[in-house]
Amino acid sequence: MEEKEYHSYQGMLRQTKQHISEEAKSFINRIDTYKVDEALREIEVVDDFGVSVMYDCSVQDMVAFEEQLLQIGTHYVQKTEHDFDFAKFEYALVDRVEVLHDLLDCELEYQFTKS
Repeated sequence: MEEKEYHSYQGMLRQTKQHISEEAKSFINRIDTYKVDEALREIEVVDDFGVSVMYDCSVQDMVAFEEQLLQIGTHYVQKTEHDFDFAKFEYALVDRVEVLHDLLDCELEYQFTKS
């Protein structure tokens, strides 16, 4: 970084720090913790004030993760049904809802054990 750019960057930081409100300063050094409830099998993020927190990026990550689990389950269902003779049987070989349920249960158990 050139010296001129460095000085303008430092000035910008100094100016930004001066314009932060007192209310915003109270949120800068917040520390979030998490609680694990063994009975309910829940993990909860709590801020300094004891308020439950749900980060928007967590929701986005969960949606993307559910999509990945669905793709994994679909892959193995299709792989299993590839050589299946549907003319001989009246019912489906694989219960798709049960496969997805098992995937989500296993992931929940993994995340809970990891915490």
